[in-house]
Amino acid sequence: MSASVLPAQPFAFDGVVGAWSPTAYDDQIVGGLTGSVSISAPGGPGSGLALRAWLAERSVAYCKAVVEPENLDVKRCLHEAGFYVVNSTAEALFRHTQAEDFSVPAGLSIETEPDAARRSAIVALGDRVMRHGRFHEDANMRALVERRQHVIMAKQMADPACLFQAGLDARGELCGYTIYRLRGREIELIAMGIDTERGVTGLGYWSASLRTICAAHAPRRIRARFTLTNIGVLNIYVRLQALIHAPKDEFAWIPRSLPAAEARRRIA
Repeated sequence: MSASVLPAQPFAFDGVVGAWSPTAYDDQIVGGLTGSVSISAPGGPGSGLALRAWLAERSVAYCKAVVEPENLDVKRCLHEAGFYVVNSTAEALFRHTQAEDFSVPAGLSIETEPDAARRSAIVALGDRVMRHGRFHEDANMRALVERRQHVIMAKQMADPACLFQAGLDARGELCGYTIYRLRGREIELIAMGIDTERGVTGLGYWSASLRTICAAHAPRRIRARFTLTNIGVLNIYVRLQALIHAPKDEFAWIPRSLPAAEARRRIA
């Protein structure tokens, strides 16, 4: 699951100006070249079709782009090229850590330093959560994005710099997890998941877990990835007295003209 970052390559064609930053992944992830594009000038209507052809000519198997939400011209170009909206990235600046008391799910407790056995159980639960996650309606896109995100998450879980939190139900059984990194007074949220069979809601667990993290580390800033239309998660940040700023929309692209057999091979 190795990857090497290659030099950025500027491009300009049909009014589209930007740069391609490739990352060479092995076949265990997507079976081909992946990377990201940044667009400084999107060109006029139809320019996205040229971008799609440019990526296809280079046999790109997966490409992402991060765009400011208000940059509608770049979004239009990406939509024309066949990109999907995948996620949003945002930062929350905390004014203070005295958060309002949330309604914690009955019997829920947060274990802040899980032992090796519990961490192994978290990895297994995280694997199950990723396999049943949701991304897109397009079957090929969904499987490919899930596979890539799954591999990335697995590598992050193995990072010794990552901190784990375990959510335990009334019987002391694992019902949720949170994985994050601590960088000085900044926290980077990596992953969160729940065991839906344990009767714990995602928002209920997430609010309790995030409040525990804030109380333990008093962060000045939290970096997170979530869909900005997820009103429940936004409400959690607001009630934690957090200021959301600098949101970015993340798009992803795969070749949409692959023969069915080839698409299945790449995402199997």
